[in-house]
Amino acid sequence: MIGEARRQKRAQLRGKPVKALRSRIKRDSRDVRWSKDIRARDAMCRFHGHHPSEEAAHVVPRRYKKVRWDPQNGIGLCRSQHAFFTEHPYEWEIWCRSVLGDDEYERLWQIARGMK
Repeated sequence: MIGEARRQKRAQLRGKPVKALRSRIKRDSRDVRWSKDIRARDAMCRFHGHHPSEEAAHVVPRRYKKVRWDPQNGIGLCRSQHAFFTEHPYEWEIWCRSVLGDDEYERLWQIARGMK
């Protein structure tokens, strides 16, 4: 894993696209239920609006357990847009703020960090 992180850093410094590292966080039945609920709520990709919602994306990363299964922390996206935003976290933040609003975005992060 360390070697992969180094390769990614070098690619990033050269301005080349960087693939996301695979997460080591295990999924359980709550993750599966959360994903199904988000995709049922957002049947179409919230970015494109006309592609089916194939994946559920976490606004605040799922490593923050206080909001991991919160329905407000999920957005249904098509696979390609989820992959794009995974590789472009700054664009993800800007887009989430535009969709959810700054107050809701900050509220989720405050809960995640234990500030609320």
